[in-house]
Amino acid sequence: MRRQITKHPPSFADFKPDAANWITLASGEYYPDILLGEIFEKYPNPDRAVDFVVFDQPGKEILAIGLARYDSDRGGAQEDDRTGGYHNCADEILGCAKRHHLRTKVIFINDGPGLLLGSMWDDYAKLERSRPGKILVASLRMVPERITREWLLS
Repeated sequence: MRRQITKHPPSFADFKPDAANWITLASGEYYPDILLGEIFEKYPNPDRAVDFVVFDQPGKEILAIGLARYDSDRGGAQEDDRTGGYHNCADEILGCAKRHHLRTKVIFINDGPGLLLGSMWDDYAKLERSRPGKILVASLRMVPERITREWLLS
């Protein structure tokens, strides 16, 4: 007997209404390609595209910059490219935030069967541990539990 799914899996946009009382997303779209040169003055790589920005109030302090990606189950080169690219991206964003005396954090939201690869999840955990309190990695289902107001404001 086949189990019928009554509720669709969450998408990033599903979390916007729940958090609207304390964050504003730059866009509710899933892959809006927000250019960091439009967010930060004199950003070193102005064409760096991100998927969402979390503000404390519309257009005010930037609490977090985030990327949301789907990981297939290919592993191998995709796995190394993704986590290596994430590390470079986080270094760039956090370096800019430090220069401007901002408490901005980096969030990587990933979903898909690639997360079931133990080595890939280990790489994500290592990335998060590389900058404790500044980088957070989560799947879509983890978002409500892991991305808290307390973490964003810490």
